[in-house]
Amino acid sequence: TQEVFQSFQIGGNAGDIFDLTDSLSRMVKNYLIITVLKKELDPESQKYIGNTNSAEATRYYIQGKEAFFRRDYIPAAEMFRQSVQIDSNFAHAAGYLALSYMNRGINEEARKWTLIAFEKKEEVSRRTQYMIEWLYANFFQGPSEALIPLRQLMKMDDQTPFVHYLMGLSYTVMHQYERAIPYFERSLEIYERWDIKPAWVYIYTGLGDAYHQTGQYRMERKLYRNAEKDFPGDPIILRMQAVLALSQGKTNAADEYIGRYISILEGNAYSEAAITSGLGSIYRDAGLFDKAEEFYRRALSLEPDRAVRLNNLAWFLIHYDRDIDEGLELIKKALEIRPGDYLYLDTKGWGLYKQGKYREALEFLEKSWESKPMYDYDIYLHLEEARKAVSDQS
Repeated sequence: TQEVFQSFQIGGNAGDIFDLTDSLSRMVKNYLIITVLKKELDPESQKYIGNTNSAEATRYYIQGKEAFFRRDYIPAAEMFRQSVQIDSNFAHAAGYLALSYMNRGINEEARKWTLIAFEKKEEVSRRTQYMIEWLYANFFQGPSEALIPLRQLMKMDDQTPFVHYLMGLSYTVMHQYERAIPYFERSLEIYERWDIKPAWVYIYTGLGDAYHQTGQYRMERKLYRNAEKDFPGDPIILRMQAVLALSQGKTNAADEYIGRYISILEGNAYSEAAITSGLGSIYRDAGLFDKAEEFYRRALSLEPDRAVRLNNLAWFLIHYDRDIDEGLELIKKALEIRPGDYLYLDTKGWGLYKQGKYREALEFLEKSWESKPMYDYDIYLHLEEARKAVSDQS
């Protein structure tokens, strides 16, 4: 006997038989095309294909995910937008559209599409509902709340690597690296068992960062060797390899990674200032603060009126207690260019806190917290420190 894949039912009047036949034909055609598209996907993507009956919306959604995981967020957003335009109830596409905007820093659009997806969560599968709740928690609640729907997804199916990755990410956001590591490792183990490449590079770098933060350098180095095979020449992997090499005093290896890192960014048309600032972050993360400061200052000299360059150097000088007064002067200029930016308000507030101006610091940190587009654990810690200091003075 042959397998019955799907039954279709459509209601109407006998006089509308030709229209009904056309409608039924479209339903069957869409179903068959979606079935074929699903078969071309990896096991994980098949589970999260979404809640649409439109073959065209499905096609755009798949193309959007391919671009998203390549970190091509502009074409990804366009594909997801097309998908939602075809099927306005396609909540999964709306959720990925929100993430595409978030990764480009277009936070108001990201929040808007998160709310659109959230409004439709009762109309979708339980699996998709939990993913939408995770997205909502990231924007409007916090990492502890984001863990709740993820745990529900784990109960449904503990063989979905991306859910393990998101669990690890939530713990990383809270700086709980030891708790994050098993989830990141499990994610990679499942991909290896399936004999497929991980969805995107951050599954490697999330684990690499957790290893680094906990001093597991040997494990980190071994991980990057595997990552290079799946993502050859990826600048994010090269950046982290450079940080690791510098942290271990392996300057020759670090120079090689940095040279490749610069070459790739130049090939992708990054500005000299952006590349120079990136080098500052490499040396910063390796604990080589004099060198880091040199690059941050050079980046600012290349773009002296860019608020982001002013904030990068200001934050560095304040956070590492190198020159808090100069840091506050720099962040004052950044806020004149972009008043109300939540990151710049945090830098200003944290600088004032370190000067002992706790009430003034609290004012800026509260503004930062109120205007943040999504939960930020570091701002939360700064705010709590300021609140405690003000309370202790009372």
